[in-house]
Amino acid sequence: MPFKDIDSAYQDRYTFVPPSKRQIKAGSVVHFAPALYKKRPIYWLFSSPKGTFNALIYMHRYRPDTVSVVLNDYLREFRSKLEAYRRAQEALSISGDASPAQKTKALKEIEATARQIEEIDAWERDVLFPLATQKIEIDLDDGVKANYAKFGAALKPIKGLNDSDD
Repeated sequence: MPFKDIDSAYQDRYTFVPPSKRQIKAGSVVHFAPALYKKRPIYWLFSSPKGTFNALIYMHRYRPDTVSVVLNDYLREFRSKLEAYRRAQEALSISGDASPAQKTKALKEIEATARQIEEIDAWERDVLFPLATQKIEIDLDDGVKANYAKFGAALKPIKGLNDSDD
C-alpha cells in the first residue's frame, strides 16, 4: 500500500512529527509514539528519595495491588540484601585476617549501608506502606498526568509533567 499524507484536519495534532514522517501506512502513523509520550511516561519509576531503591512499573499493567507487590516482593527483599551486606562488612571489620585498609573500607561501607537502610525504612513507613494499604486504582482514560499524581512521593518526579502544555 503506498504512503499517503495525513489529512490537513489532523496536521495540527502531529506537528511534532517531522513532515517526512507524517505518513500513514496500513492505517497507523509512523514514528509518532515516542514524541506522544514526551513527559507523559508509560513506565513509572518508584524511587526512594535519594535513589537507593528503584523499581520500574508499566502503567498499562498496573493493578490496585501493584504497590503492595513493589513493597513486599522488591523493597523488603532489597532491604534484606542490604542487611546481609552490612553484616558481612561488620564481620570483615572485626576480622583478624583483614588488613587495616580493608577494615577502614568496611567501616565506611557499614555507615553508607546503614544510611541506605534508614532511607528506605523511612520511605516505606511514610510513603510506600500507606499507598499499598490504599490499593489505589487508576483509570487509563484519565491519562498519565492525573494518574501519576495519585502516587505522590512514591514516584520519581518528572520535570514538566505538571506544565500546562496540553
